[in-house]
Amino acid sequence: MPETVLPIITLSTIFVFILIIGSPPSALRAFLMITIYWLSFIAHRQPNPFSALILSAILLLIINPWQLLSEGFKLSYSVVGTLLLLGLPLNDWLQSKCQLFKWLPKDNWTTTHKAISCSVKSLILATTISFAAWIGSIAICFKLFGYVSSGAILANVVLIQIASLAILTGIVSLGVSFLNLTSVSEFLNHSAWLIISAMNDLLMIVQKLPFPALEKQSNEEFPSDWIQVAFWCLLIFSYHMNSKKHLLGLLIPVIILLVSILIIAQNA
Repeated sequence: MPETVLPIITLSTIFVFILIIGSPPSALRAFLMITIYWLSFIAHRQPNPFSALILSAILLLIINPWQLLSEGFKLSYSVVGTLLLLGLPLNDWLQSKCQLFKWLPKDNWTTTHKAISCSVKSLILATTISFAAWIGSIAICFKLFGYVSSGAILANVVLIQIASLAILTGIVSLGVSFLNLTSVSEFLNHSAWLIISAMNDLLMIVQKLPFPALEKQSNEEFPSDWIQVAFWCLLIFSYHMNSKKHLLGLLIPVIILLVSILIIAQNA
């Protein structure tokens, strides 16, 4: 599609989808980020995902300042911000350290070489994204549910891929329904239900595995907001000071976060 038409179609489609699902903060955040990202291209400026994230948060708070008290708002922005500042640099670092078949020129790679390399890269990306999302949500989830498990890191690596199939099946089902192909639409809906059921079964299996977990021992409110603010200040500072070449500096806020949650949870 022409570059002038593609943003209009993309943003219009996403906007209609957001209206259908009730305009939750996570969807509005994504829509504003994508809009800002496209505008930067149109204005011939270099797009910056983190700047788009911050600007979308400011715009949403201008529209409705009370969203700052919403756990969904905090969770959405905390997770995506941690993905950008921790997950992607961690992925880049691991990808640079884990380059398969370096001794063999890429022109001589067989289909097997390419498949193995692609699979390893995809696994590293999925794992780092899952880890960053877990770190970005751990304090808020502990406050809301009183329980967090490191098994979520492994579960998300698989669940995100399966969830993509469920979403794709739902989208195709919607498209088919406009053609009055009821039988095909019902088949696709049942397929999506089977996928979601498989996700639930997988979660039950992961919960039974002996992953390290932390459970709230008292009814006192967990100070997740203060922990998140401290974590974000440290993470932004570490990202600014260490950049992607010194990844160990980015892990310091993660260690402090986990130790703080452990100490506060045990003493609460």
